[in-house]
Formats: sequence, structure tokens, C-alpha cells
Amino acid sequence: MASSIIFQIKNALLAAISLFMMALAIPVGIVLYVVGHGYDTQYYVGRLASSLILKLFGWKVKVEGAEHLRTPAPAVFCSNHQATIDMLIQAYLQPKRTVGLGKKDLLYIPLLNAYVFFTNMFLIDRGNHDHAMATMARVSKTMSEKKLSLYIYPEGTRSNSSTPSLLPLKKGAFRVALGGGYPIVPVVVQNYSHIYSAKEKRLEPGTICVRILPPIETKGLELKDMDDLIQRTTNLMREALIEMSKRNTHLNGKSD
Repeated sequence: MASSIIFQIKNALLAAISLFMMALAIPVGIVLYVVGHGYDTQYYVGRLASSLILKLFGWKVKVEGAEHLRTPAPAVFCSNHQATIDMLIQAYLQPKRTVGLGKKDLLYIPLLNAYVFFTNMFLIDRGNHDHAMATMARVSKTMSEKKLSLYIYPEGTRSNSSTPSLLPLKKGAFRVALGGGYPIVPVVVQNYSHIYSAKEKRLEPGTICVRILPPIETKGLELKDMDDLIQRTTNLMREALIEMSKRNTHLNGKSD
């Protein structure tokens, strides 16, 4: 019982800080828009938020292959999706001029809708196939016009798994990449249920290892190559995820 209460307190603190940082995106976004850097709002607010939260909760992020984060825009960063703190890791990692993709439902959540607006996040209606297809085409076109990269979770939902696993990757990210000939940069985050698990009421200090894989080129590929591209990306990410989680189990629960 005590451990559950402690988890709820820590989780509430995490949520409160996250909401404050989202609110901060409003004035920061206005200033950056005025000076011509509106697409960097998520970068600056995210770096500040992630630095504060990581330090406060005793979390460390170890990155392998950081040089691939410098892949020239436009690029599509594809990350596995586990739980809430994926957003924190994204904020810690993502380069400048990188935007996200979220559910259209975010428009109806106070404060989150302001964050979506000021960080230039793309929104998709997954329940409407035609709208989703049109959104992906618009994303690909905007990336080319504005020289932006996209950070996306192609699994489409959180796995909430206590083991290193990868859900089937949806086609949206790959449709964007193929539509513009943009490289896909896989971002593999080890299973971090050792430090955060809502199911097990766990929120402890520790280390999360992340591996940025080399870009997968899509120039010269067509939509008919999508299934092969998805399978190739899946295999690379799953292999890295399993290997990392096995190799780094000694870090579980530690803050060193």
C-alpha cells in the first residue's frame, strides 16, 4: 500500500511538471514565432523540461549512435513506444526543426491543445482513413517545404510491456518517408519497466539506454516497396531492442 501511494505522489509530480512545461510552450512559442524560429519551440521547451525532470527523478539517458540524430532534415525518426516517459526521451533527443504527430483528440484537451498549436504538431484522425491519408500527404509536403524532420511512434500505441517487445509498425511513417524520399532513422529505447511501470506502480531512479540506428535510405523506393521497408525496419529495431535490454539489465534500478 505504501509503495502504491508513493508511486501516485511521484507520478502526480511528474504530471504537474509536464503540464507546467506545456504551458511554458505558449510564451516561448510566441517569441520564437516572432523571431522566425517557430518550429524550434518543442526543441527548446523539451530540452528544458527533460533536463529538469531527468535530474529531479534521478533518471539518466545513455545514447548510442548520437551522430545519427544529426541526419539532415527532412528525416523521419521512428521510435518504439512504451509508456508516458517516451515523450520525455523524445524531448531529450530530438534535433531542432523536428515536429511530432499526435491524435486529433488532443485538440479537445485544455493546455495540451495550446501545446500542440505552439509546437506545430501534426494531428491525425485515425478513425477517418481518408483524413489520415490526406494528413500524411500534407506532412510529407510540409517537411519538404520547411525542411523539417518528423518524430513518430509507428506502433501507434503504447506497449506498456515489462519485456522488450515491439508491436506491429503502422504504415503512416513509411508513407511519409516514401512520399518524399526521406531517410528513416530508427530510435530504439530499451525496455525501461525497471524504472517506470504504471502497472507495477514503479517509479525509481535508473538509467535508460537508447540506440539511434543508421538511417535507412528510401530514395528510389516506391509505395510498392512499403511492406519490405516496414519489415526491414521492424527487424532492425526488434533486434536492437532485445540485445540492448539483455545487455543493460545491470543498470536496472541504478542511477549511476
